[in-house]
Amino acid sequence: SLINHERHYTKARYTLDDYVEFSNSIGQIKRILPDKGVLDDALLMVTTNHSHVLRLR
Repeated sequence: SLINHERHYTKARYTLDDYVEFSNSIGQIKRILPDKGVLDDALLMVTTNHSHVLRLR
């Protein structure tokens, strides 16, 4: 995902698309873990080096 890069260049549409793609990826992981039988043993950690907030104006 290029969320940080898109925000620096004020490409709002691309930033929003990246947020949606990121959210969908997390959702897919959350669906796969139970199917594999490893949900109880899994730790899903998402980190960032920035604390940007998506603001729609």
